[in-house]
Amino acid sequence: GQISGSATSTGSFGEAYIRGYLDVGGKATSTNFGTDANQPLRIQTPSSEITAIAFQQDGTLKGYVAYEDRASNKGLTIACATDNSANGIRFSTGGASYSERMRIDNDGKVGIGTNNPTGILTIASSTTPSLTFKDTGGGAGSKIFRLAGGGDAFYFEGRNDDDDDDGDAGTIMTFGLTNGYVGIGDTTPQSLLDIGGATH
Repeated sequence: GQISGSATSTGSFGEAYIRGYLDVGGKATSTNFGTDANQPLRIQTPSSEITAIAFQQDGTLKGYVAYEDRASNKGLTIACATDNSANGIRFSTGGASYSERMRIDNDGKVGIGTNNPTGILTIASSTTPSLTFKDTGGGAGSKIFRLAGGGDAFYFEGRNDDDDDDGDAGTIMTFGLTNGYVGIGDTTPQSLLDIGGATH
């Protein structure tokens, strides 16, 4: 079929193959979209308008990506529609056989390594789930502070010199999850408080 330049074109046009640029003007006041090769799809609207790509199934809105340029609300929004929000927003990597890496569910909970976050932030791993803070302003020897869990214990760890085990504090504090024992400088505490192997 053919899409004419009239004000309104309706009907079925079959499949469309576009080689080059696809410019969608909407309410745009300018037809100058530019020719940036890194922008094969461009959507332009006037300022103070919402520029969006909507996703529908059987005529029902399922989600959208939008940029809003209003005085009271500026920024990019990625959202699921109301009737589809239970699935949340998922982030996946891995090529053709991609795997989900992160999810924001309907309640705003964030899951990394899990599709069922139970708290505001849930980090899951089948080996050693951890949260790492890295000081990149320390020159060649970046400092690292890590919260990690494994087996039946939870650890506070300190790493020096870019995590290469040179001058590291190692495991600073250990919390036993089954007995409540706390170890300072000891990874296997044997009492309620174990400091460097000496019980207290």
